Amino acid sequence: MIDARMAYLVQQKLANQAEYIAELKPYVALEYADYRQQTGFNRVTERLVQVIVESAIDINEKMMGAMNEPPPATARESFEAVCRFGVIDDGLSELFRKTYVGLRNHIVHDYEKLDDHVVYFNARRLVDDATRYIAAVRRFVEQNQDATGEPK
Repeated sequence: MIDARMAYLVQQKLANQAEYIAELKPYVALEYADYRQQTGFNRVTERLVQVIVESAIDINEKMMGAMNEPPPATARESFEAVCRFGVIDDGLSELFRKTYVGLRNHIVHDYEKLDDHVVYFNARRLVDDATRYIAAVRRFVEQNQDATGEPK
């Protein structure tokens, strides 16, 4: 069971993540050619991708703590862990582990080497995949929350 305090914290983090996704949508709604012509859109997109992925990693760590499990050693392991506990499905776990964590790492560590095309098209997919992630985590929390339902 997830205690009410932790459930509340996770729900707040999910709400923040949904806001980041909403901020990203207008940038990736453009056609790629139009996106490339807009000064600064690539930097905003990169930062929002980074924040969305890092937010999911943080939520994963909170979820593991709520289930009295040790924190995962790496970002990729955090997605494996929540998958193992049935929070998200294998496909979503794999997308985050193999695509989005790697993209986040490139944004953070190899900033000057980023390919705008790769960032743009992965950011477009991330909007839907992160929205699915939010729905899955919310559903899991609601199904596994203690009876009070109120934050302590």
